[in-house]
Amino acid sequence: MNWSVPESLGQLSQLVQLDLSENSGAGSLLESHFIYLTRVESFAVSTNQPMSIIFNTTWVASFILNTIDIRKCSIDLSFLVWLQSQTELSIATLSSTNISGPISEEWFLKFPQIEYLDLSYNHIPGKLPLLLKCPNLKHIDLSHNQFEGPFTFFPPNVSMLNLEGNLVSGPIPSSLDQLMPNLRELYLFENKLNGTVPASLCNMTNLAILTLRRNQLSGEFPQAWSLWSNILVVHVGYNNLSGDIPSSMGVPSSLAILKLNNNFRGKLPSLIFENCPGLKSIDLGSN
Repeated sequence: MNWSVPESLGQLSQLVQLDLSENSGAGSLLESHFIYLTRVESFAVSTNQPMSIIFNTTWVASFILNTIDIRKCSIDLSFLVWLQSQTELSIATLSSTNISGPISEEWFLKFPQIEYLDLSYNHIPGKLPLLLKCPNLKHIDLSHNQFEGPFTFFPPNVSMLNLEGNLVSGPIPSSLDQLMPNLRELYLFENKLNGTVPASLCNMTNLAILTLRRNQLSGEFPQAWSLWSNILVVHVGYNNLSGDIPSSMGVPSSLAILKLNNNFRGKLPSLIFENCPGLKSIDLGSN
């Protein structure tokens, strides 16, 4: 539907969940739209029309959110400052919201209960934030921003980490398996990572998705990758990896997608076809 949000929305004092997702609304959402919404716990909005969310930094809301999901709307620094008052947030998505300045580490610390954080598709510069003081975090999506500098460790309970499309540089830490043992999905493609693919990654037996494509990684791919008993996707294409396609210790039987576009040599291991019944896509081009 194509509409503008009426201020009378703010009169619905019994409202607990406000979902304005996937609509054609335009204009602005202001404090007056929320003035009497004392019971709202969850707020979601996304639109394909220009929409801004404008809150005064000093506004004291009468509600306490545990979930906020804003996509394809514009917010500014004042909204980010105001959001710090919502200290009970467990889920926060601010994706494609035109955030264009740095976010201080102190901002993240205002949300000690946060479990799900998505700041993807913005223009946030600076170093990757240290989020170790947010121990409940399980899902972190900082993709398609301008974060730079070395890979930063994240809380040990994180199961999904997406840093794709940034400027992260340096090596992948060899102790990643010890410090982030619960990782199931790791997206690092289209960064500036260099060095080798650490053999210790093979100790991460929960890993289901590993994407490292379009970095500057070199050396051989770990032979012990057969230890990945749950792996579905391995995409390490468009790096500078070399050597034989690893097979001396077997291949993961759970593989569904395998992309190894690099400088590998030698024969294609027959084990890939014999031991991977669920394989749906394989790309060995440019070898």
